[in-house]
Amino acid sequence: MTDVPDEELAEAKRQLAANSVNPMDLKKRLAFELVSQFHSAEAACEADIYFSKVFQKREMPKKIPERAVSFEALKARLPAQPIVYPPSDSTPLNIVDVLWTAEVVKSRSEAKRLLLQGAIEVDGERVTSDTVSIRNGSIIKLGKRRFVRLVDADRKRGG
Repeated sequence: MTDVPDEELAEAKRQLAANSVNPMDLKKRLAFELVSQFHSAEAACEADIYFSKVFQKREMPKKIPERAVSFEALKARLPAQPIVYPPSDSTPLNIVDVLWTAEVVKSRSEAKRLLLQGAIEVDGERVTSDTVSIRNGSIIKLGKRRFVRLVDADRKRGG
C-alpha cells in the first residue's frame, strides 16, 4: 500500500532479521507513508509528533474530548458525606458512575475492571478506590491511550 521501493523493503527485512534496527523506527516510517498517502505529509508529521509526545514520552495530549455530567446527580448516588471546611472545589464521586454516565466506557463492568487493574487516573493520580475527588475540568486517563476532560453540567461555562 505504500510507494516505498522494493529494495528499501528488502533492506528493512534484512535489518529486522539481523536485529540491527529498532522495529519502532520501521513502524513509524510505515505509518508516516500511509498517512501521507491518504491525507498529507503535514498530517503525517502531526501524527508522528502526537505519537511521540503522548505514547513515547507519556505527555498529556493538547486536544482532550470533553464530557459534561451532572456532579450533583452523581453525588446524590453516594452515601451522605461529612461537610468539609473550608469548602473544596472538588466533589467526591463514584468513578464507575462517572465513567458510565459520561459514556467513556461501554459498561459499568468495563469501568470496574479498569479500576481493579489500576488503569484509571484522575488529574495524574492513580485511582485506587471507587470514590474519588473530581473537580470541574478534571482529566481522566483510562489505560495508556484514552483521555477525557469532565465538565460539571450543573455549572455555567466559565463559572
